[in-house]
Amino acid sequence: MTVNPTVIEELREMFRSGATPSRLVQHIAERHPEEERLHFLVQDYFREAFGVDIVRGVSLFDPANCPSLRYAWWNNDLLAEMVEKQAIWNCDANRAEGAFSPWFAGLTAKSLDEHFNAAKGSGIGELRNVWDRLDPQEQATLQRLIAGHGWNSEKVKILTHLAERLQQRVTELEGQLEKVSESTKG
Repeated sequence: MTVNPTVIEELREMFRSGATPSRLVQHIAERHPEEERLHFLVQDYFREAFGVDIVRGVSLFDPANCPSLRYAWWNNDLLAEMVEKQAIWNCDANRAEGAFSPWFAGLTAKSLDEHFNAAKGSGIGELRNVWDRLDPQEQATLQRLIAGHGWNSEKVKILTHLAERLQQRVTELEGQLEKVSESTKG
């Protein structure tokens, strides 16, 4: 089965509004209920919609039990990559100026390889005085640790922004529920 351009845009809009990767996978499953090879279709949709090459664990996905903390690890695997590649897929020119700002506005992310290359060329800050005394394996280990720290720091920042957007949405829905409750009382 081929991807549907309408579903691609739906996925992008859902993500801009704060949908998690598991919710996006659930949406794909809902839009293609007869698809027997959901794993491959999800791969194709994420590649087309967000430039993400691989989504692991879809074969274990149970749309009937979603959202679920069982799929929370997708946030760690996918969010940073989706934010990293937003220049490819998040074309703001198609939306009215100032009409909508996605929760990830202003966030950036780099691949682990980019972090590693930056750690190699950075002079390692406070370690400059001892760097030349370290053997190549020790230098490579420190560079990997520094790259991993930078990569994980970006992931945490992205997750905190998404968590705040989700809290905003909960607050909005609580306000709507309160209005409905008040209107049914009177």
